[in-house]
Amino acid sequence: MKKSKLKFKTKLSENKISLFVAALSFVIAFYTLYRTELRSPEISAYINPEIQVFYYDFYKYGYGTSVIIPMAFVNKSSSIGVIRETQLVIYKQNLPNIRHAIRWTHFLKLGDGNWEEEAEANPVAVAGKSQETKVVKYIWYSGNKPNLRITEGTYVLDLYVTTSQDSKPIKTSYFFKITKEDENAFERRIANEDVATRRIVLNDNLEQNMLLDAKGVKDFLEN
Repeated sequence: MKKSKLKFKTKLSENKISLFVAALSFVIAFYTLYRTELRSPEISAYINPEIQVFYYDFYKYGYGTSVIIPMAFVNKSSSIGVIRETQLVIYKQNLPNIRHAIRWTHFLKLGDGNWEEEAEANPVAVAGKSQETKVVKYIWYSGNKPNLRITEGTYVLDLYVTTSQDSKPIKTSYFFKITKEDENAFERRIANEDVATRRIVLNDNLEQNMLLDAKGVKDFLEN
């Protein structure tokens, strides 16, 4: 009789272990399914360390300012996501209450050495586990005052990205420095109604070409 009770208890314990293992397997399987297939899109925006700025649309009372930024939108989840729109907010660090907010206007492509408008900016679908790259143009139009005039100093550039599943935009902040040489170059463009772009490096990244000594390589690239 005692042996029968012992067998019954052993069988009951084995059943509990089996149920626990089955439940744990179900939880792991569901979590894996969620992580790989059911999770909401997880999109991040990355921009080139170098942007381009130029003046255009010259009139007696002003000019327009365009900012060109190459971007990559990366979706880390398996679910498709959508970039509804992006906006830039640009302001001088010492003038925080004067901010130029600019919604994206066009996607560009490189033509014969020049940027060409490919299409008006529109929502971008990003498939799961993939990325989309765009060269985006932002325009502060000449009729809007005050003009966006680039002068010597430090600027803050805030990028706001609105996705399909977020009501609140994702914000990323950058900065760039304008030297007196840069300011003079921009002023000459206004005086000559020159629409040539000028490259601006973000966040103290390296210029496109720089001559460095051994210490410079260590300071910039190895630390």
